[in-house]
Amino acid sequence: MNDNEIKDNFFKAIKSWLHEGYSADIRIIAGLGGSDDSIWKASILFTPLPPKKDNNLVIEINGFLAAQVQINQGKIKDLNSIVEQATEGTISIAGKSYSLPKSNSYSYFSDSFLRDRWFYHQHLRVNGKGIHQPQLEKLSDIDNGLRNASPPFDGLTDLTSWLGLPSPDHDHSSSSIEISISPPVDLLSNETTLANDMLKVALVAHPSLNVDEIGFAVKSIPDLGLNSRKQIASSIIWDKAEDGIRKGTASVQLVDSENALTILMLQGDMVRRQWIIDPVKARNNRALAVQHFDRDLKMIRAAVLESADSSRFELGISSLLFLLGFSPIVQLEKDSPDLIVATPAGRLVLVECTLRISDFSAKVGKLVDRRKSLMKLLSHSKHPTNVAAVLVCRKPRDQIAVHVEDVVKHDILLVTEDALESAFHRVRLVNDPDQYLLDAEAELHELRSKQNELDLN
Repeated sequence: MNDNEIKDNFFKAIKSWLHEGYSADIRIIAGLGGSDDSIWKASILFTPLPPKKDNNLVIEINGFLAAQVQINQGKIKDLNSIVEQATEGTISIAGKSYSLPKSNSYSYFSDSFLRDRWFYHQHLRVNGKGIHQPQLEKLSDIDNGLRNASPPFDGLTDLTSWLGLPSPDHDHSSSSIEISISPPVDLLSNETTLANDMLKVALVAHPSLNVDEIGFAVKSIPDLGLNSRKQIASSIIWDKAEDGIRKGTASVQLVDSENALTILMLQGDMVRRQWIIDPVKARNNRALAVQHFDRDLKMIRAAVLESADSSRFELGISSLLFLLGFSPIVQLEKDSPDLIVATPAGRLVLVECTLRISDFSAKVGKLVDRRKSLMKLLSHSKHPTNVAAVLVCRKPRDQIAVHVEDVVKHDILLVTEDALESAFHRVRLVNDPDQYLLDAEAELHELRSKQNELDLN
């Protein structure tokens, strides 16, 4: 797919995704190494709900700009204008325009083509021409300026971590703008249940969305033929809008169902795939054993999805991997990966876990070095050297999109918040860890091929 087709597909899709009253979160760093109006990195996230906190800030230091601008419940005309400008490499902040550097034209990339994700957004990355790496003296001046700023930040590393953008002293990729649009409809997983062969579905939608554009499919397990597959969008009953949202519900009778795969679509595009499990009919004996002592896996879920303690997070990831059929071990030695994992077929996986975006570069470096040294040892011992590396980060994928290129380049599998949440819906199934790993590597290979095409262009 060429650049024009990627951009055209993006604009075609967002007609059903971006609505009046959406909010926007614009984050930008500009003026590093190039001219004062040259964008280093930027991201724009559109969401159907208003921001929970006021995080607006604009910091200018000797030609350097860092900003986070929140637009609460914007007019559709203004939101479309922001998108159109961004796709042409330009963002306006406080009355001034900043642009990506380019030679002839920009290139484009979208992760929306990935086929086996569990949650989708409309995504477009606008790639500019690489800009010069800023001099250390300038970075030092900016660090000190940020410490004197209001609000203060402890240098660029602290600021970029806050903004969720890569730090210029670690990132060497080309300048870019990441545009992400969250869907105007989603599944309420905490209110969607399966019990006694009855699937109860709960959805939430933006009030201006045409619900006739929504598709909803169900596949129940065990597979009893075509009767196990249903389209149920016409059965959804939608309430009137209240507090800026609209809820929809449906009840579907299934036959001898242990699990149900729900598939939410919007105007023919994927929004979410999610397993709904009948907790009484779980078939995974590992899950049955663990759940016997940790009811509903509350402690493990809290460690993985909520805890701010990195050690507890690592233990939670180890427990989750065990539930999925892997054999993990937490290393006591500090100079080692957080986890070493084995599959039933004998594949080895090195895992690093992080709760912070600022740790990305260090974690990637550790994975690369440790995998290389382990593969060398295995080779000398006449063992297979096919070692996988995984970085687990409890952040939404759209918040760390700027880091994806780096992990893909080093053949590292990235596991983010949405994948962790969906994994908990798989634990009661009988999983095949080796196939799980192969599928993830196939997705990584496809993504790397796309990035290689961009580099060649």
